Amino acid sequence: MSAYMLATGSGHAAEGATALDNDAAAKVSQLAQAEYRWQASDTVVERLDRLTAGNCAFFVVSHRRAPQSHDPSYALLPGDEVVSESDPSAASKILDACGSQSDAGIWAEVIARFHPQAGRGKVLYDAKEARVAAERAAKSGHRVSPPAFSNNRHTVEFFSMNFETSKLYRIRATRRDDGSIAVEKLSL
Repeated sequence: MSAYMLATGSGHAAEGATALDNDAAAKVSQLAQAEYRWQASDTVVERLDRLTAGNCAFFVVSHRRAPQSHDPSYALLPGDEVVSESDPSAASKILDACGSQSDAGIWAEVIARFHPQAGRGKVLYDAKEARVAAERAAKSGHRVSPPAFSNNRHTVEFFSMNFETSKLYRIRATRRDDGSIAVEKLSL
């Protein structure tokens, strides 16, 4: 058995973790170890309980002793398939498996975390989350607002903030008929 650590959304070890949680975390841990060549004992898997979409579970993985500038994201899909942000079609796979009844916020989180063209960033839900970014958006004629659907739920529009680079983006992601996702990213 792997010696990874399952953490809760608060970052603390999950004392009451269920066998199902541990099984899911083990699968995610194994993929992270393979992708990043980490040892099991250095791999910390954190379930993102605030993200829920159908039967999909979301995780971030970190290295216990060597912090990364970005903790990679993973999703466990129905049927026990694990996808990572390194898979260029991960966002499409997640939305196919779990996105049909999800709200615009979940779609935005999936695009921001798993689509290679969206880049890394935090989905903004209101101006209070990033006051300076909201002021920058206002100067360019935009108002930071929660993620929203358009185009008969085929398009989600949202703001994403990359706090490392202090860049604010307006992102528009559209599901095509073939299931792929086209992303337009405007730097503000």
